[in-house]
Amino acid sequence: MARTRNEKDYLAKKREISLRAAALLSETGYEEFSINKVIQSAGLTKGAFFHYFTSKDELIDSIIQLILLPMVDEFRKIADDETIPPKEKIHRMFETGYRLKRTDTRETQQLIMLLAKPENRVMLQMITLGIASQCTDIYEQVFVEGNRKGQFHIPHPNGSAYLFMQMILALNQEIGRVLYKNNVDPLEKQNLMSKVDAFSKFAEDLLELDEGERLFDPKMLSVAIR
Repeated sequence: MARTRNEKDYLAKKREISLRAAALLSETGYEEFSINKVIQSAGLTKGAFFHYFTSKDELIDSIIQLILLPMVDEFRKIADDETIPPKEKIHRMFETGYRLKRTDTRETQQLIMLLAKPENRVMLQMITLGIASQCTDIYEQVFVEGNRKGQFHIPHPNGSAYLFMQMILALNQEIGRVLYKNNVDPLEKQNLMSKVDAFSKFAEDLLELDEGERLFDPKMLSVAIR
């Protein structure tokens, strides 16, 4: 008689393997990463590994979801909360994204190290595509709600959400590029702040923010432009 799988234990073990794989990936880089190395690192047999993952691609997807899910879940909770005004939802989503990035946990630091390495650009591209797809839909939902309630007057919510998200991703890449440097050239810092200010102006016009109202607190960037 086949043993009944305990779903809670199964998911917990699958997450544990994914975290071990993320740590290994941060050390080896995407090109050198392999199932055999994960099996050896995690102290598994091949049979045990394939009980949880059917392929390297599925394992990589699981690692990506470790990065994406906390932020996407929080964004969806904010977007679906009818008690929060649409404009405030955008503010909270930015604050949430910053807070999650700055969470000081071993898991978070492993994943940050993973993405910081040039050899992991393939992973970064996968994550970027995942964020763009899921978060564009969420921003569109908030834009549509804002239009309906008269807070926004955005003529093309889908297209605007797409462009808004692409600008956020591009800016995050620039901030990340600076973040992992020990010494930041003053001109590089100036150029980064120019891009941040340009995005802020675009967002303030798009969202019709009140005079003096900012989309996010500039202090959020202090760690990146020190």
